[in-house]
Amino acid sequence: MNRSLDEISRLCHWKTGPQNFSEKPADVELISLKLLGKGSDGEVDEVRVSGNFADAEHFVRKAISIRWGEQEAKMNKLAIKREVENLKKVSVHPHIVKIIGWYQETTKWGREFAFLLTYPVGEGNLDRFFQTVKKARLKGLHEQTAVYRLWLKKWFYCLASALAFMHANNLHHKDIKPLNVIHRGDCIYFTDFGSSRSFENGQSTCTESYAKATMLFAAPEAWQNDDEYKPRHGSKADVFSLGLLFMEMMTTLFDGDIDELRDFVFGNGYGKRQYCRVTNRFEGWFKNRMERGNFNTYIKPMLADHKDDRPSAEEVKMNIWQNCMWGEVMACPCKDSQNE
Repeated sequence: MNRSLDEISRLCHWKTGPQNFSEKPADVELISLKLLGKGSDGEVDEVRVSGNFADAEHFVRKAISIRWGEQEAKMNKLAIKREVENLKKVSVHPHIVKIIGWYQETTKWGREFAFLLTYPVGEGNLDRFFQTVKKARLKGLHEQTAVYRLWLKKWFYCLASALAFMHANNLHHKDIKPLNVIHRGDCIYFTDFGSSRSFENGQSTCTESYAKATMLFAAPEAWQNDDEYKPRHGSKADVFSLGLLFMEMMTTLFDGDIDELRDFVFGNGYGKRQYCRVTNRFEGWFKNRMERGNFNTYIKPMLADHKDDRPSAEEVKMNIWQNCMWGEVMACPCKDSQNE
């Protein structure tokens, strides 16, 4: 369900008004319920407002350590404020996490932290969801597996719609991958904008490090001299990364295994695992599978080596909607968002 920021603030019992994006009011305390992630710059945890609020919704608090040094701290704070403003700008979309507040605090040892508060708390990221689908299938839970497949089919349009909305608002996600997409039931959300890239997700079942996962899903133009990773965050780089995400989603849909997919495209003894280096092998993975047609029609164009040959996110969205990717209109489970 797509709720307004004011409604979410009330449900979370977070104070509404200008203080949403300023210093935390003195009478507000947050209780940490569960650690969601941990990185070199701080932690991500599930929190709620303290007090006798049995009905209070939980939300996510991301701690970002402010660097030592006047110049470094200044740049750090500017980056955090840009992330807040970017999220405020696109949070109205039903498939992008909403930022409900942020504040700064200084510890008694003089260390400064910024805290970003977002909603909702996800049940897990897409990496974890792929494993959930696999376990349900192996256990013979056919009805549950069918439900998960229906969710996946709907999510193709949801994610394309969210990315098109970001680009229409002059924002590039910069780091699209399964770790940075969460779900809550059948609703899907882009998360981890800006400085959140330094965090590991504690719920992930993926064995790769955060940096390796980022490089795995990077577009070809993110590499220089065929070896050096220098992220370039144009719109078509986002489209390429979303195409890779779609490829793993489609693999899960037809009962494929993500590890087997990666072993197939990289082969034994292949050096660096970067999808952009082996795009010529993707079609072979789908060659004898029922979703080959959908891969060729919807996903393959997104994975063109040259960025100018890729469709825009808006074109991807409209192609999925107008041509009925699954032979029928897959309505958004959270909100009818085709006009977003």
